[in-house]
Amino acid sequence: MQVNSLKLNLKNIKKFLRVDHDFDDEILNLYISAAEELAKNYLGEKFESLKNNPLVKTALISHIKYLYEEDEDSMLMDNVISEYRKHIQKKIY
Repeated sequence: MQVNSLKLNLKNIKKFLRVDHDFDDEILNLYISAAEELAKNYLGEKFESLKNNPLVKTALISHIKYLYEEDEDSMLMDNVISEYRKHIQKKIY
């Protein structure tokens, strides 16, 4: 799949992220919209003429990937911290 012909839609982003379930579709759509808005705000009027540029698409995909993976890492860390707190509380009380 070439970046030039890649459409930034849920199907292609899920393929890129290797997501094979539908649980995160809503958040992925939000991340796609957020990345596009960020690019529009940064590029201004140039966005429409540059949105198919491989560098812009790569930046958008990278940002979506970052948001998705950061979200997963945050949830994992929250679980680790929660378990650690339970363990400490058992030792204290």
